[in-house]
Amino acid sequence: MQSMILLVLVSVSAAYSATSRADTNWNIGKACTPRPDNATTESFKTNLNDLLITLQQQAPLSNGFYNSTAGESADKLYGLAQCRGDLSSDDCASCLRDSVSVAFNTCANSNYTALSFRWCFLRYSDEDFFGQWKGFLGGISYGNGSADNPTVAAKGKSLMAELAAGVPSEPLMFKAGFVDVGDAGKRYGLAQCNRDLNASSCGQCLTAQVEFLDQVLGNNSMVDVISNGCNMWYDNYQFYRNSSTPAQGPPPATPPAIAGPPPPANASPQTPPPSAAPRQLQSSFTVVAVMTLLLLLLSSSAL
Repeated sequence: MQSMILLVLVSVSAAYSATSRADTNWNIGKACTPRPDNATTESFKTNLNDLLITLQQQAPLSNGFYNSTAGESADKLYGLAQCRGDLSSDDCASCLRDSVSVAFNTCANSNYTALSFRWCFLRYSDEDFFGQWKGFLGGISYGNGSADNPTVAAKGKSLMAELAAGVPSEPLMFKAGFVDVGDAGKRYGLAQCNRDLNASSCGQCLTAQVEFLDQVLGNNSMVDVISNGCNMWYDNYQFYRNSSTPAQGPPPATPPAIAGPPPPANASPQTPPPSAAPRQLQSSFTVVAVMTLLLLLLSSSAL
């Protein structure tokens, strides 16, 4: 199949009011094709249920990453769950519970699903994608009413390039840091690869993200870049924590079984509900989310 590139630019604005500053999880968007209940076999449903439960339970116990398969032959499924590398196991588990719930409720019976939350990423497919990073690249920038000047933006880009260069050699394949930008304070960043990638693929994925960031950052002080293989977070406050610690408590609750056909879904990013605003600041303001989605559907001809 020949490569195709689709570029979609969407602008969304929403108002949020809060009293404290904190990094908050929310649903960035999803890509899936839900199917009617009678379009899949009972074996597929069982495999999907088992796979999502396994990913939800095991990733928080494995420093925020787990991949697995379920089933055999035509109904075999491949799945991966990854949390942002700095998260605690509890926050990782919470994000994956939300992701699995979305998968069950809005992507029922889909043979391909990719879900991006700010804290975690969930993907499954009936095709083996382990070790592959190409396929999807997108960015979301948050306008906060204070545009960065070109000098600050250049320092931010240099920070992200430096972090990206160091990620492939990190044991957990993520790296966080900050740069002082003078009167404008500091800019903070975190870059991360999915841990099914080898060092070479991780480096290629993040190189593509650095190039993409250079296009979409502009004068924004807050940008996330997401993809199927690696991710970047860039912000004007320290959103990241210190480490990810294996959970000590009981495993997460079992998600519900797959039900009948869900409402139609699409791959458009979603604005967060008021209870899950992307950030909380000292005063009311308007967040303008500029979504830039770049779909890179890169595949080779079937053997």
